[in-house]
Amino acid sequence: MGINFSSTPFYYLLTIYYLAAKAKKKSAKGEITLEELLHVNWSLIAPILILQFILTITALISCIKQGDTNGPKWLWILLILFISLFGPILYFVVGRKNN
Repeated sequence: MGINFSSTPFYYLLTIYYLAAKAKKKSAKGEITLEELLHVNWSLIAPILILQFILTITALISCIKQGDTNGPKWLWILLILFISLFGPILYFVVGRKNN
């Protein structure tokens, strides 16, 4: 079982940067331009990124302050950080112990 980094926001940013650099090289050949590549509908992407950021920060704070969790705390922190949107949701549903 490996950690999937492909759903983290950093991966998206690195992918956009890589594709932009690649497009800049190809634009000399007339295949694709940088403007075409970066034409993204941010009205759809921004709310998801904001929700992911808020859930991640909230889940991390809750996990750190929580006395006991269902499972090792270090594992929950890794899941929250590296499983993007579903890690924090999984922590709130399964990881927290009810007092």
